[in-house]
Amino acid sequence: MTPRMILALNVIALLGLTQSAEWSYDGKTAPSYWKDQYPKCGGQNQSPIDLPANSKLVYDASLGKFNFTGYSNMTANSPILKNNGHTVQLDINDTSVGKTYMTGGGLVGKYVALQLHFHWGPDNKRGSEHTFRGREFPLELHIVHIKDNMTLADAKNVYDGLAVLGIFFLVDGENNTDIQPLVEALRDIRHYGQSRPLNLDFSRLMPAHVTEFYRYNGSLTTPTCDEAVIWTLFEDKITISDAQMREFRALYEKGVSANETKEPLDMNYRPVLPLNSRTVKKSFDKAIPDSWHWGYHGYEAPENWPLYYEECGRAAQSPIDIPHPNKPEMVFDSSMNLDTLTFINYDQAFNGSLSNNGHAVQIDIAPSAGLAIKNGGLPGTFRAAQFHLHWGPNDQSGSEHTLQGKMYPMEIHIVHYNEKYGSVAGAVSQPDGLAVVGFFYQVSPVPNGKYSRIVSELPKIAYKNSPKVEIPNINMVDLTHQDLRLSETRGKHLPFYRYKGSLTTPGCAEVVTWTVMEPKIQISASQIDAFREMLHITSGPVTHEDKMVTNYRPVQPLNYRAVYMSLDMKTTTGTSDASSLRAIIVIPILALWSSMW
Repeated sequence: MTPRMILALNVIALLGLTQSAEWSYDGKTAPSYWKDQYPKCGGQNQSPIDLPANSKLVYDASLGKFNFTGYSNMTANSPILKNNGHTVQLDINDTSVGKTYMTGGGLVGKYVALQLHFHWGPDNKRGSEHTFRGREFPLELHIVHIKDNMTLADAKNVYDGLAVLGIFFLVDGENNTDIQPLVEALRDIRHYGQSRPLNLDFSRLMPAHVTEFYRYNGSLTTPTCDEAVIWTLFEDKITISDAQMREFRALYEKGVSANETKEPLDMNYRPVLPLNSRTVKKSFDKAIPDSWHWGYHGYEAPENWPLYYEECGRAAQSPIDIPHPNKPEMVFDSSMNLDTLTFINYDQAFNGSLSNNGHAVQIDIAPSAGLAIKNGGLPGTFRAAQFHLHWGPNDQSGSEHTLQGKMYPMEIHIVHYNEKYGSVAGAVSQPDGLAVVGFFYQVSPVPNGKYSRIVSELPKIAYKNSPKVEIPNINMVDLTHQDLRLSETRGKHLPFYRYKGSLTTPGCAEVVTWTVMEPKIQISASQIDAFREMLHITSGPVTHEDKMVTNYRPVQPLNYRAVYMSLDMKTTTGTSDASSLRAIIVIPILALWSSMW
């Protein structure tokens, strides 16, 4: 064996075989105490860190493509899987050190792979060492490399002596077949010191997309915490099932001796450390990486939208729950003239374009149709551009807004733009840019004939981005309510709720004047079922997971906002309390409302 290989194996020992008694993850030897025994753990460039928001990242064009050699043909000399008392670790076989290495990715020179190991927590909400904009993951994989032809002493004392690839895991309903051989082998190394060969390539534990990543200079995340690591955290995540995660937590940090207390190894992550003066770079020149797409399930779900679209995490988001009229945040102010809301040309037929954008069914309304809304407290005339629908997996859920906590099976949103901005694209960046009218649907025992044409055409747009289907003679009065106020002399005022909010899909721009109508639209269960058959894939065989059975965002906090009623719906019961609070809230909120324009 060459001297270089001997040194590389020494690094394996350094990174994975420190005795459990010297440091741990709880008690008097927990991470907060490490610096007392290992001074480097108190340094200024420690790892892990929280990967910051996009606005704080720096694009680096030099972070090019990685070149991985030997990661897919390691089974001739199987790596060794072991429980080292702190983690489960997969070491390169002695005879294979030097054959698995990487170049590129902005690294200078060759880095030789030594081992990989994992960090996890006691449940599926925590466990990763690094976090992503505050978001924790249940498992994080580290693949450790040393710079080629460097001695251990040299590698520990230069900022780029070691390079570690970090990969986040997400919990999914299905087992990950790539990691399953390792998971099954964990049963053979339950206790500290146990090991066994494992016929598994490192490549099977790496994400599908490795071109999008984050880069910073840091340290080992275990003592002695040497600040000698170039960190690469991949944007693309890997899935793992809950059952597979439980196998990691079934390990023990002590041996099999009868006189040793069995202590579960169910938490082995170091908390994040300050970034201090360091910069985190990214390999892609986009705000949103190509490997992530927003949706309604899993990691793409609404709870994670703010990770990539910062505005989705702000304080004036939509949808909301519309409170009981007697609540102090519910305001009626006759001076706002909300009852004058007018629906222009909503009774006029137009030809609409039906489409499936992968998130909803949408019908585009051409400017020539002349549909618009005005008055009713709106800051101008708003022209209709499109309407789309949101639904859920059953007839008890699906609406985005809720009414006093009640969900409805479907909700229509009619999107209008302020005519002074010329288009939705021009209006979406303006505080008074958009006005959206929403109606709830109720399940009726009989189909709504006004929706028959739309429902009958849905199979033609089942796949995402299918060719649009033209539907002639659409009438919005037919689709919503026959008594819409069309002018001062036609129709009548229908009660509604008004508030300032946002788009309910990314980028969640807070530019929407919301009008949520009180009257409900009737539609049959079978008609709603037809919408649930829509797909968010573009082609190919269809599974249940491919169907768009849910496409609603959960309600967001109302926070400081008021909801305005177009009619005074407050009841006598509790009026004194509501009125006293209302006197406090109306004036400042009206001032805030006017300031938003």
